[in-house]
Amino acid sequence: MKMLPAKKFYFIRHGETDFNRRNQFQGHTDTLINARGREQAMRQSPKVKALNINKVFSSPLSRALETAQILTGHCEIDILDDLKECGCPETAAEIFEDLGLPSPDFSQASITYNETKHEFMTRSVNAVSTALTTTEGTPLIVAHGGTYWALCRFLGHPPNRIPNCTPILFEANSQGWQIGRLS
Repeated sequence: MKMLPAKKFYFIRHGETDFNRRNQFQGHTDTLINARGREQAMRQSPKVKALNINKVFSSPLSRALETAQILTGHCEIDILDDLKECGCPETAAEIFEDLGLPSPDFSQASITYNETKHEFMTRSVNAVSTALTTTEGTPLIVAHGGTYWALCRFLGHPPNRIPNCTPILFEANSQGWQIGRLS
């Protein structure tokens, strides 16, 4: 697993989907954000545009990519395949348990990919590391709740579930990494 360069970046979980609203596992299923998800992204757009962001990276899944486009006014977005959500229901169930949440309904996910929690964490951290090392300045990562979980675990922070379309600042300092919601 790569190390994360000690470089500030912003992270946003995609806007709400119908799967999120019904507590259903999406994984690699390419679902769209719903009307509420679009509203969430439009509300956060002025805040995101005010940040000093030099580059935007997104998961290729439509829910993240559309969120990134709305947030940034359709600027150029680099797609990183490894920013995809966790693809394995068993791994997702373990992540939900780790977050203290009830396991989601797995019956509607159409695409699954078998990977362990460690493999998912490695994939996610490596993707963010790639984003940080291939851009100057401060990047924005638009991805998934599982990606956020993986970053928190890797950096030694207790993971929590973040609401859809909530900007998070990751910043390294002499004490380690600070992770916090933007107000």
